[in-house]
Amino acid sequence: MDRRAVARWTPNDSLEIIPFWNKSSVNDWEVRPFPFTAGPYLPPKFNRLTYFGQPYNDWEENDTNFGVLARTVWDNWTFRLGAFRSLAALPETALIFYFNGDPNGVSDVSFLSNRRRDTRHTRARCARPVSSPKARGATPFI
Repeated sequence: MDRRAVARWTPNDSLEIIPFWNKSSVNDWEVRPFPFTAGPYLPPKFNRLTYFGQPYNDWEENDTNFGVLARTVWDNWTFRLGAFRSLAALPETALIFYFNGDPNGVSDVSFLSNRRRDTRHTRARCARPVSSPKARGATPFI
């Protein structure tokens, strides 16, 4: 399930503020096994709607991103600010792969399990455009 929101606020001609937020969740997704054949042939036909994986063959992911962008003009200078925060929570997950499958469906089974992982990233940047040909671009302050 994805949810998101963006707003734009311009209190005057020289100030613009844009906050944003996004949340994306995949919960209790029973992942279908991944078959790989050992040669130039297709695996045997099977009903792709029938789940034949193990109960632990599961995938979840929860991501949240939020931040704010701002722009202001002062004298003949334009300043831009961006502050961002990203959070990703991946509970313990498991996937099953079938390698070296023959035309009869006999394969080597490989199990991949990941421990719970939480990652967080924060970034802030303030910049102003530079009109000099030698220093074109943005000058970061943070």
